[in-house]
Amino acid sequence: MDNEVKNTADFYRLVAWAHARRKQLIWISVTVVAVGLIVGVYTWHKNYNESMASESLSKLKLPASSEPATATGADPYLKLASDYPGTRAAARALLIAGGILFDANKFKEAQSQFEKFLAEYGDFSLASQAAIGVAACLEAQGKLPEAASRYDDIVKRHSMDPTAPQAKSSLARIYVAQNKPELAFELYQQMAQANNQDSWSSEAGIQAEELLLKYPNLRKPAPAPAAPAPSATSPTLNLPKK
Repeated sequence: MDNEVKNTADFYRLVAWAHARRKQLIWISVTVVAVGLIVGVYTWHKNYNESMASESLSKLKLPASSEPATATGADPYLKLASDYPGTRAAARALLIAGGILFDANKFKEAQSQFEKFLAEYGDFSLASQAAIGVAACLEAQGKLPEAASRYDDIVKRHSMDPTAPQAKSSLARIYVAQNKPELAFELYQQMAQANNQDSWSSEAGIQAEELLLKYPNLRKPAPAPAAPAPSATSPTLNLPKK
């Protein structure tokens, strides 16, 4: 009976407390509901934007490989990236636009799009492709030291990424242009020994052999034959004659 009276008293105290603070409780409830609505609308809007951006990207057609690439071919992709910022489709559109500009020999403009990709979508799964794009643009502009540094960074930071063999091959090519055949040969050997199933690794062995023909000093001398081991013979005992 005492417990029942105590519980009843606690209940009325709670009611009195809630009544005294009813305005605060109402505002808290309204705030919670409002936050929930905002989150819900934001999620819906984000998903809607993703769907619309993906649909728009699927409707765009890449320039035909038989036609010469022009800078204007990148315009629809740049517009999509501007219309749907923050979406995966916008990230892909930037990457495609950079590739079209590169093919049109607009290397500086292409580099700008690849760098924009890295600045806005650095955690995207295709970020290493954009990094390769920046390095390739620098190389095409004749900025070999900067390009080599970019390729080397990709090799070191993305060694397990599918772009690593391409970066190694490009870096080796620059080393040859810089008259550093020993560094290029080392990279080609690494790629050939890795035996990866990609075109750059497949060609690495041939490129290493071509360097050996041009620079025979790169070939390591064969190791000297090991000296024969001494035969294990029993020691001769000089026994006294009878």
